[in-house]
Amino acid sequence: METSLSKAIVIVGYKRPEELRRLLKSISYAYTDKKFDLILSIDFSEIQEELIRIFNEFSWEYGEKIVIKRKKHLGLRKHIIECGNLTDSYDYIIVLEEDLIVSKEFLDYSSKAVDFYQNQKQISCISLYSYRTKEIDKQPFFPIHFGHDNYFLQICPSWGQIWTKSQWRSFKKWYEKYQEETGSNVSLNSLPGYIKKWPKSSWKKYFTAFMIEEKKYSAIPRIGLSTNPGSEGQNHSSIFDLFNIQLLNGSKHWNFSTFEEGIFYNAKFEFTKKNTLGLISGSFDKKLISESSETQSKNFFRKFPYSAKTFFKILLLALRNDLNKLKIKLLKKL
Repeated sequence: METSLSKAIVIVGYKRPEELRRLLKSISYAYTDKKFDLILSIDFSEIQEELIRIFNEFSWEYGEKIVIKRKKHLGLRKHIIECGNLTDSYDYIIVLEEDLIVSKEFLDYSSKAVDFYQNQKQISCISLYSYRTKEIDKQPFFPIHFGHDNYFLQICPSWGQIWTKSQWRSFKKWYEKYQEETGSNVSLNSLPGYIKKWPKSSWKKYFTAFMIEEKKYSAIPRIGLSTNPGSEGQNHSSIFDLFNIQLLNGSKHWNFSTFEEGIFYNAKFEFTKKNTLGLISGSFDKKLISESSETQSKNFFRKFPYSAKTFFKILLLALRNDLNKLKIKLLKKL
């Protein structure tokens, strides 16, 4: 059972003290009756000591507080992989980049999701994040709902994820094999075009390739346990808060779907029709399902097409938003 498992929250930190304070504040609202160590892994920068000071000032009653101070700059991909390797010491870890915010229910969800999915080999990642926008085209995402509190997606979100010891070992075995065979250029032939364009610093690029080639999926909740408010980062611009979502704000009884009962989406956010319960060919009409899910976002944009003038207005609003954020940061430093 989950109660006997060793576990840790791993915060991935680099150069964002205000965001770290915000994340820690959201973590402070969480409650659990289980032991969770709290780890801050800080990539090398000139403000490492400031981040350590912020972390040390934070009170944590559910386990040990641990600081890992990287002695040289790793970059995001290597840093995340080093954090994933902490599963050598824990049965599972919750990985949070410092710019995220978590629901006060994220520890309860994590415990119950791991308890449910830890022995399902097809699952390579348990997500805290719930997609409302497709990464492929930034259009709204409407996953099919058959009553369960999750669906399966062939991407591991980078905005709050859980890895068990066995899940991470499976990825590392694949990753090390491809590094040996192709040097540092892991085979990315299976990836959709939009993911191939992601920078080399993206760990998710390689994790997605692993998931596609090994036919694995992430368990994605239908309501958010973490969110990305849109802070600027190594692989993310703060111009649009596209991936900021609503968080669960109260206790919930979770009705997780087994892999056999699941609804599946590929890395393009396309419904793959891979379901063993006969929901597609049986009691539900295939065309109806397709029209009620995959095409909703396309119909939305057909109904409200964006002209060049509209895009220009959005750009101006985004720039004004960024200038306001910059102004606030400068005023805080004065």
